[in-house]
Amino acid sequence: MKKLLLGICYLLVSQTVNSQSLQGLLLDKANGQPIASATIETRGSYFTQTGEDGRFILLIAKGKSTRLQISCVGYFPIDTLITQQEGLLQLFLQASSQLMKPVEVKALRAGEKAPFTKTNISGKEIERLNLGQDLPFLFNQTPSVVINSDAGNGIGYTGIRIRGSDATRINMTINGIPYNDA
Repeated sequence: MKKLLLGICYLLVSQTVNSQSLQGLLLDKANGQPIASATIETRGSYFTQTGEDGRFILLIAKGKSTRLQISCVGYFPIDTLITQQEGLLQLFLQASSQLMKPVEVKALRAGEKAPFTKTNISGKEIERLNLGQDLPFLFNQTPSVVINSDAGNGIGYTGIRIRGSDATRINMTINGIPYNDA
């Protein structure tokens, strides 16, 4: 046990003795603003992230040049060679002009001639059926709907199944807004 503990201590001390602290500042090349949450990585698999002020600290090998790979979302990555450095190292990233393609979200509401079964419940019917219970209990008398409640009174953990499918496989909308994530 003592040998294991001494071995771990030796590894920790040897890493600290053979390394130096590299302190740097990462800035936007266009406006000089600090870049937060960028990843700075060495070939030796040591990495760190920049803080809100763009500053970072990284342990590197003493007396050797180190290759840094720096990347951040929205900026072109850089790969640079750093020799022994005194003081604060300033690095600059250039903003990437590549933008994501726009995403279009489309929805379809079942019409009267849709080839599948649907049930519309009016506001007056909901008022009549609403007894202060959870929402699935409003659909209790709808064809092919089975409702359950852990407490038995419709308040708390309730479940709904339509034609045997549970709520994760059912698309229910209220005024076109999904009630559950199908």
